[in-house]
Amino acid sequence: MPFEVEKFTEQPSPTLTSITKVLFSIDVDLLEKAGILPYERVDVLNVDNGERLTTYAIEGGPGEFCLNGAAAHKGAAGQKIIICTYTWLDEDELGLHKPKVVLLGDGNKVKKA
Repeated sequence: MPFEVEKFTEQPSPTLTSITKVLFSIDVDLLEKAGILPYERVDVLNVDNGERLTTYAIEGGPGEFCLNGAAAHKGAAGQKIIICTYTWLDEDELGLHKPKVVLLGDGNKVKKA
């Protein structure tokens, strides 16, 4: 679970204008801090309304967390979200794995990484 309790920054648009507009844009610096790759599958959990969706991350602008395309119906600007990624581990890797967690505060600024 790389991010916890950040907020959508933009009012999402449900209009499909290109293939990249059906994805979830995330601040590129925060993608790097969390170890999320562009087009990696992510789950977005909306803390405020209980909605959940599976989508793909794309690079966004500074502080940006924005649902695009049909996913825009799952959230609104200012709502708190949790973003999750997953990994497959072999049995010998189980005890060695340390998940990355990035906690964000006001303005989607990193509080703890």
